[in-house]
Amino acid sequence: MTVLSQCLYVFTCVGLWRPLEWDGLKARLYDLYTIFVLFSNYSFFIFGLMDVDYKNIDFLGSIDLISLLLQFIENTPKISCLLGNRCSVLRIINNFNCDPFDAKNNDEKIIQQKYDKFNRQLNLWFPIFGFISITWYTISHILLMESPTLLPYRGRIPYNYSNYHKIYLLTAMEQIYSVLSLASINAAFNTLFPTIMFQICAKLNILKYRFKMMIKQLENTEDNELSEKICNRTQKQLIANWVESHVKLLNLFNCVNTLFTSAIFIHYIVNSILLCTIAYILSHSPFGDIAFVSNVFFFVVKCSQQFLQCASAHQVTIEFENLRKVIFDTKWYTTKKAVQKSMIIIMSQSIIPVEFVSGYFVTLSLDSFKKIIKLSYTIYNVLE
Repeated sequence: MTVLSQCLYVFTCVGLWRPLEWDGLKARLYDLYTIFVLFSNYSFFIFGLMDVDYKNIDFLGSIDLISLLLQFIENTPKISCLLGNRCSVLRIINNFNCDPFDAKNNDEKIIQQKYDKFNRQLNLWFPIFGFISITWYTISHILLMESPTLLPYRGRIPYNYSNYHKIYLLTAMEQIYSVLSLASINAAFNTLFPTIMFQICAKLNILKYRFKMMIKQLENTEDNELSEKICNRTQKQLIANWVESHVKLLNLFNCVNTLFTSAIFIHYIVNSILLCTIAYILSHSPFGDIAFVSNVFFFVVKCSQQFLQCASAHQVTIEFENLRKVIFDTKWYTTKKAVQKSMIIIMSQSIIPVEFVSGYFVTLSLDSFKKIIKLSYTIYNVLE
């Protein structure tokens, strides 16, 4: 199982990614499961909105519910991205394992395995930490339950659940499932995006290796006693193959940018609000209380999610810059004039910066992570 398949497996468990090999009755049953997941999530969201008193809003009393509702808003473009762009996601994943991005020799396999190992660690430990966080959060709300009147989460339920204990338990279980589903979708998406970014980094390092090998091969063709016609044809083919790989990688990155831009932008905006609201809750919670501990985990998870997105996109930008440095540092000037002209064109194209732009004006980088922390702190000061 590839690292990207591991991410999609989590989406399969939460009802957003039907396996390709499933068809017939199995596929229809899975579609029903997807509908149930969506109904569960958005019924919780609607009932929560109905429970907020917009005229006389008690911010401190409603801040936990508001944070959950913001999470559902954040998840909406993520869900639509997976369900509405299934073919695009499959195309991106398949491209990573097809020519010209597949590893051709042992050196390229070593580069690929290095990033695969890192991604597997990321896909293992980040969901575990998220699971610990949501477990604490769920337990803190379960302890608040008082049958048959008080549910674990607030919401204006459109039926009377207090007359029968079984109906009360089913309603409480449905609420808990909705929040667990919400957290699982969020965690799965926030491992999928960094994994794709780091896979692009792996392909860029392979591309750097191939450029160095191409320069050596170009030098060898000039040293060999071949006819000038054969030599020129070989050199043109070597350069054409590398340029084709570079162009396809740029197109792949642009495709990823287009696919995830809305989801990342909404996540960026909502996360800035959530970080300050969680900090506000922590500042008004008794130290050592189970709610305090659960919110500490929640705060760390949200910071980690934002950092992973910004750091992975920033790393792609750095790798493209390093590719440009590799091109400039090689002995391309020792080749023939025709080859040198091709190298100048390649260098002119590599000068163009490659950045992940979300929402047309938010550029994902470590600087944007600093900005969101500063913005969250500013909003927190306003709330205080």
